[in-house]
Amino acid sequence: MVLTGADILIGKLEERMANNIRVKEPGRIKVGVDLGTAYLVVTVLDGDNQPLAGTMTFAQVVRDGIVVDYWGAVEGVRALKEEIEKKTGLHLKQAATAIPPGTGEATHKSHAYVVE
Repeated sequence: MVLTGADILIGKLEERMANNIRVKEPGRIKVGVDLGTAYLVVTVLDGDNQPLAGTMTFAQVVRDGIVVDYWGAVEGVRALKEEIEKKTGLHLKQAATAIPPGTGEATHKSHAYVVE
């Protein structure tokens, strides 16, 4: 089996998700939040875009790209953030999220508010 760069990166993330470790002075980090239809996911990358940590949980808080359970989404993301901070020693202050295409301004704002 030939692994692509994406396959290798996903493998590294899976390993980090299974074995989150304390991170010593990671420098600049990047935090991503995915508000998916079936799962909420938080991932942390280092300055070289290599996975440092990640976690996810089943949650039916988004349907067709629209947040249908705002409070459930907020609580879910907050719990994932706290889990990563506890396991790694990192302090997550900022994050990015993707906005589904073809959705309106209200959807954009609701995704941003959840991640805040």
